[in-house]
Amino acid sequence: MQLTLLKSKIHRATVTGASLDYEGSLAISADLAELVGLVPNEKILVGNLSNGQRFETYAIYGEPRRGLVELNGATAHLGKIGDRITIMSFARCTLKEAAVHEPHIVVLNEKNEIVRYEGGDSEPPNSSDAFPSAGAVEALAPVSACSAVSAVDTTAAVTSCGFALPRGKSSEPSLNWIT
Repeated sequence: MQLTLLKSKIHRATVTGASLDYEGSLAISADLAELVGLVPNEKILVGNLSNGQRFETYAIYGEPRRGLVELNGATAHLGKIGDRITIMSFARCTLKEAAVHEPHIVVLNEKNEIVRYEGGDSEPPNSSDAFPSAGAVEALAPVSACSAVSAVDTTAAVTSCGFALPRGKSSEPSLNWIT
């Protein structure tokens, strides 16, 4: 049996730009996307907290360390600069993988600075830092290109798309209940 679980979540991001003339997608600062394990062209579900709209598109990397979150193409009609959005991606897991899977979640303030982070074994960024160090991102590199996974590592959950998701306990237990 396969389950679809939350893989990545960027919560309360502030829209910083919109471009109707772009072909489509949602641009996210590369460091934020990588921190939660989003890869370029990955399908995402976006919920606009300001107007209630929900839509699917794909992620593209924007310039790192700028806090960019830009609606492109048709999605520019579904929000405006200043809107708060939640960006989510999902992974298919077996029951065994699901037992150890923990999503990567960041919660942002109105300047798209990280205020909370849940990501397993890697160190959460210092709350006084606007963005994570490059070292916090490297652990999320793809294990393989969307291949089937035959076993679950005891130190990291691996999704069926082959991404290693480090395990660990959040210092903020209530983070698991943010919607």
